[in-house]
Amino acid sequence: MNKNLAEELMPQATIVADIFHVMKQVNDELDAARRKIKREAEQLNLTVY
Repeated sequence: MNKNLAEELMPQATIVADIFHVMKQVNDELDAARRKIKREAEQLNLTVY
């Protein structure tokens, strides 16, 4: 649910983030960065492990 919508519909509610979804977002961003670096290295014919 959109944070602004939640605040509008439930003004007394406390907005929280659970650790599962926070860590999922962190891992998704890290994986995207890793893939980008790997693609760039492959274009330069470098080996990345």
